[in-house]
Amino acid sequence: MSAPILVPSWVADGLCGQTDPDAFHPDKGGSPRPAKAVCARCLVLTRCRDHALANPELEGVWGATTRLERQRIRRQERAA
Repeated sequence: MSAPILVPSWVADGLCGQTDPDAFHPDKGGSPRPAKAVCARCLVLTRCRDHALANPELEGVWGATTRLERQRIRRQERAA
Protein backbone atom coordinates (compact mmCIF):
# COMPACT_ATOMS: atom_id res chain seq x y z
CA MET A 1 0.00 0.00 0.00
CA SER A 2 1.48 3.35 -1.00
CA ALA A 3 1.26 6.55 0.97
CA PRO A 4 -1.23 9.13 -0.29
CA ILE A 5 0.20 12.03 -2.24
CA LEU A 6 -0.38 15.31 -0.43
CA VAL A 7 -1.74 18.01 -2.70
CA PRO A 8 -0.23 21.44 -2.01
CA SER A 9 -2.60 24.37 -1.46
CA TRP A 10 -1.32 26.26 -4.53
CA VAL A 11 -2.81 23.55 -6.78
CA ALA A 12 -6.20 25.24 -6.37
CA ASP A 13 -4.76 28.27 -8.21
CA GLY A 14 -3.57 26.19 -11.17
CA LEU A 15 -5.24 26.53 -14.55
CA CYS A 16 -5.11 22.75 -14.91
CA GLY A 17 -8.11 22.50 -12.59
CA GLN A 18 -10.15 24.40 -15.15
CA THR A 19 -9.04 22.17 -18.02
CA ASP A 20 -9.74 18.63 -19.17
CA PRO A 21 -7.53 16.47 -16.92
CA ASP A 22 -6.93 14.03 -19.77
CA ALA A 23 -4.84 16.72 -21.50
CA PHE A 24 -2.29 16.37 -18.68
CA HIS A 25 -2.09 12.59 -19.11
CA PRO A 26 -1.79 12.03 -22.86
CA ASP A 27 -1.95 8.49 -24.16
CA LYS A 28 1.33 6.86 -25.15
CA GLY A 29 2.48 8.63 -28.27
CA GLY A 30 0.03 11.48 -27.62
CA SER A 31 1.15 15.08 -27.49
CA PRO A 32 1.71 16.99 -24.25
CA ARG A 33 1.41 20.29 -26.19
CA PRO A 34 -2.17 21.14 -25.13
CA ALA A 35 -1.24 20.74 -21.46
CA LYS A 36 1.99 22.69 -21.88
CA ALA A 37 0.03 25.53 -23.51
CA VAL A 38 -2.17 25.74 -20.40
CA CYS A 39 0.90 25.63 -18.16
CA ALA A 40 2.52 28.49 -20.07
CA ARG A 41 -0.30 30.80 -18.93
CA CYS A 42 -0.46 29.52 -15.36
CA LEU A 43 0.50 31.65 -12.35
CA VAL A 44 1.76 28.65 -10.36
CA LEU A 45 3.98 27.22 -13.12
CA THR A 46 7.23 27.49 -11.16
CA ARG A 47 5.81 26.01 -7.96
CA CYS A 48 4.21 23.22 -9.96
CA ARG A 49 7.46 22.37 -11.76
CA ASP A 50 9.43 22.47 -8.49
CA HIS A 51 6.87 20.16 -6.88
CA ALA A 52 7.06 17.73 -9.79
CA LEU A 53 10.87 17.69 -9.72
CA ALA A 54 10.79 16.93 -5.99
CA ASN A 55 8.25 14.11 -6.43
CA PRO A 56 9.50 11.65 -9.08
CA GLU A 57 6.48 9.40 -8.65
CA LEU A 58 4.20 11.96 -10.33
CA GLU A 59 2.95 11.06 -13.80
CA GLY A 60 1.73 13.32 -16.55
CA VAL A 61 2.47 16.96 -17.32
CA TRP A 62 3.34 19.13 -14.33
CA GLY A 63 4.87 22.58 -14.59
CA ALA A 64 5.01 22.30 -18.39
CA THR A 65 7.24 19.22 -18.19
CA THR A 66 6.60 15.57 -18.93
CA ARG A 67 7.84 12.78 -16.69
CA LEU A 68 10.73 12.08 -19.08
CA GLU A 69 11.69 15.75 -19.22
CA ARG A 70 11.75 15.88 -15.42
CA GLN A 71 13.96 12.79 -15.31
CA ARG A 72 16.38 14.52 -17.70
CA ILE A 73 16.38 17.70 -15.58
CA ARG A 74 17.12 15.67 -12.41
CA ARG A 75 20.03 13.89 -14.13
CA GLN A 76 21.46 17.21 -15.32
CA GLU A 77 21.14 18.69 -11.83
CA ARG A 78 22.95 15.71 -10.30
CA ALA A 79 25.74 15.96 -12.88
CA ALA A 80 26.26 19.68 -12.27
